[in-house]
Amino acid sequence: MKILQIGKFYPPYHNGGIETLSKILHDGLKENLFNNYFLGYLPIKYKKDITIDNCIFLCKTNIDIFSTQFSINFIRKWLEIKNFYEIIFVSMPNPFTNIILNIFPPKNTEIVLWWHSDIVKQKYLLQLYKPFLISLIKKSIAIVAPTNMHIYGSDFSKYLIPKGKIIPFPCSVKYKTNKHINNNNNKYVIIFSCGRLIYYKGFHVLIDSAKYLPDNCIIHIAGQGKLYNKLKKYIIKKNLSDKVYLLGHISDDQLEQEMHNCFLFCLPSIQRSEMYGVVQVEAFCHGKPVISTNIPRSGVPEVNLNGITGYVVDINNSIAIADKIKTLINDKNLYSKLCINALKRGEELTNKNIIENYIELFENINNK
Repeated sequence: MKILQIGKFYPPYHNGGIETLSKILHDGLKENLFNNYFLGYLPIKYKKDITIDNCIFLCKTNIDIFSTQFSINFIRKWLEIKNFYEIIFVSMPNPFTNIILNIFPPKNTEIVLWWHSDIVKQKYLLQLYKPFLISLIKKSIAIVAPTNMHIYGSDFSKYLIPKGKIIPFPCSVKYKTNKHINNNNNKYVIIFSCGRLIYYKGFHVLIDSAKYLPDNCIIHIAGQGKLYNKLKKYIIKKNLSDKVYLLGHISDDQLEQEMHNCFLFCLPSIQRSEMYGVVQVEAFCHGKPVISTNIPRSGVPEVNLNGITGYVVDINNSIAIADKIKTLINDKNLYSKLCINALKRGEELTNKNIIENYIELFENINNK
C-alpha cells in the first residue's frame, strides 16, 4: 500500500506544530514498512523545489497570502504523481491544495482528511473556499480528528460526523519516569509556556497572572512571533520584568530543560484557533500538570483533564490561572497526584500507541 500525505510545510524548513505532526506520522509509517510519501510547500524564501529521500516533495511557493500558499510547481507535481497511491491523507485546512484536488481529482484512490481545525480567522476567504471544502469532504472516505470537539464543534459538523474517526495526534516525546516529579529544588517556582507569539495564544493573560503570584514564582515564555516586541513592552508597562521572561526561540535541548525545571506548564490560549495543544502532551510526558483554558468549541479541554492532569480555567482570566498555580504550590500532595496522572496521560498519548491506530485505519480502508 502506498500512502501520500499532503500538508503545508515540513521540517526542517518549517517547524510548526502541524509540520511536526506530519513528520512524526511519516516516520512512524516508515518504521512500520509503509511506502509513504509527502507533498507540500516551502516557505516563500526558498526559490527551488526540494526533494528529501525521494519520498518528500516540497514545492516552491509563488504567493503566500492569508496563511495560504499558492504554487505552480505544486500543481505540476500533483499532476505527475496523483494516481500512484491507494490512500491520500490531506491535512486540513489547506485551501489551495483543496481546490487543486477538486479540479484535478486522483483516480482509484481513497481520500482521507486530517481535520486540524476549521478556518477561524479568514472569514472572507472561507466564503470563497467553502464550496471546494464541502466537495472534498463529500469525496473523502473518512475524516480523522484528534478530539470529539474537532468533529462535533465544527462549522461543518453535519458533513464530518458520518465520516468522523477520533485518533489523537501522534507525539514524539518519549515517556518520562517519575524522576521528574517534584523536581522543584530551584530557588524559584517556574511556570513555563511556549508557542508562537500570535494573537490567539493569550500570552498577555499569562503575563497578567504574574501580578497575583508569590514573589518566588516566575514565568518563562518561549517562542517567536510578530507579538514579541508588543509583549516585551507590555511586561515593562506592567512592572513585571523581574517576574516574566520572554526566552525567544529555544533549541530542543533547551525546551527539554525548561520542561524539566518547571513546576507546571500553562497554555493560556483564548480562541479556538488553538484546537488541541500538542505541547500539553509534551508537558504530561515530563510529569508536569497543565493549566489550560476552556476555549469554546475547542478540543483543548479533552486533552487536559480538569482536576486530573491539571486544571481548565475560563479564557481571559489571569486571576483564575494564578489561583490554580497557588493551589498546587500550597498543596504538595495534590500536586504529586496530578504529576502522576499527567505521566499516565502522557503514556496514553505518545506516538507508539497512536501510530498503530492510524495504521489500522489505513489498512481497513485499503482492505475495503
